[in-house]
Amino acid sequence: MIDFLIVEDSCEKYDNICKVIRTIQADFDIKRAENVADAITLVKKRKFSFLIVDIQLPDSQSENSEVNSNAGLELIKWIKHSQKRKKCLPPDNILILSQYSELIEKHSSDFTRTRVFSYLYSREDCKWESDVKDCIEEYILKKTDNIKKSDEENIIYSVHGINTYGEWQDELSQFIKSKFDGLFNHIPYKYQYFPIYSFLNPFLRKREVKRLIKDLEHCARRAPNATVHLVGHSFGTHVICEALDKITVELSPKIGNVVLVNSVIKSGYDWSNIVKKHGINKIVNECGINDRVLILSQMTAFGLGMAGRTGFKGKLYDTLTNRYFKGGHSSLFTDQHFQDWCTVLASDTIKNIDERGKVTKLDAFKNSLIIASPYVLGLFLSYLSYRVFF
Repeated sequence: MIDFLIVEDSCEKYDNICKVIRTIQADFDIKRAENVADAITLVKKRKFSFLIVDIQLPDSQSENSEVNSNAGLELIKWIKHSQKRKKCLPPDNILILSQYSELIEKHSSDFTRTRVFSYLYSREDCKWESDVKDCIEEYILKKTDNIKKSDEENIIYSVHGINTYGEWQDELSQFIKSKFDGLFNHIPYKYQYFPIYSFLNPFLRKREVKRLIKDLEHCARRAPNATVHLVGHSFGTHVICEALDKITVELSPKIGNVVLVNSVIKSGYDWSNIVKKHGINKIVNECGINDRVLILSQMTAFGLGMAGRTGFKGKLYDTLTNRYFKGGHSSLFTDQHFQDWCTVLASDTIKNIDERGKVTKLDAFKNSLIIASPYVLGLFLSYLSYRVFF
């Protein structure tokens, strides 16, 4: 999808720019910001194909805000600076469109340095119209010629856990083919057999994360128009989480929703940065309240936990949903769960389920002991090392 953000306080000029853009394609998605503050808000949330900006703009929507003669340039500098700090999603193309030739000449070196195209806007001279159209059409050609496009609208990447070949992924493929054929293209991502000693080694875990990142980048190149949803089980949830955190926004496919099953991620993990970075609408965390495997993850795997048993903390304004079921580490691969996952991936809707009972004193004691187990184990190993070496 090619979309535009036009930062322009003049309604007449904004309408003229829109008319030119829509002569290329009538249904282009066009957003407007009338000042710098509103533009920054939109750029933080979304990656636009084109940013078209005036040089002279109000800084904010306030009645007392005067027109800043360098506002457009300051906005571009903010974008370039924030891009390096990963605080915004930089547009693919930035165009300056000003009716003041002296301002364009004054800042021409800045535009060249920041790789920004500048054009002189005029009611009498329509050259700017052909310049802008040429720029847009060239961008469309590059996307068409350099990338083998895919008609797939929704792709599901599934990632399995350790000590398995991901048999449940084959079951999910069969279910999607029978119930959602044509809506999703399921790609079972398999990294072959991943033993438990590799799971306990943080460096070997990072290697699998890097492989998934490369796979997602390849997907973005082959299917640039697709939305990629992610479903992970056990260790696969960690691989998905780290890949979403580490992948560069510019190289990432558009991420849809995420389903985590029996997750080995820590319960206190902060998802806010990933949600903001990729614009994720829904994360569903499927918990097995009798999952004993995750207790071992909590106790022995450095940096991992048992969110697939206890749930994640917080809801991120209903973005994050924990669902609790009676069952163990691989008991949630049923047609009903597959149905729920496909529904939330397609429509952002999921029914809340909580099969936990009332917490007894014994339950509270056991849960407290399990949560504290990594610290107890760490103290024990420290004491043991002290006795051996000193």
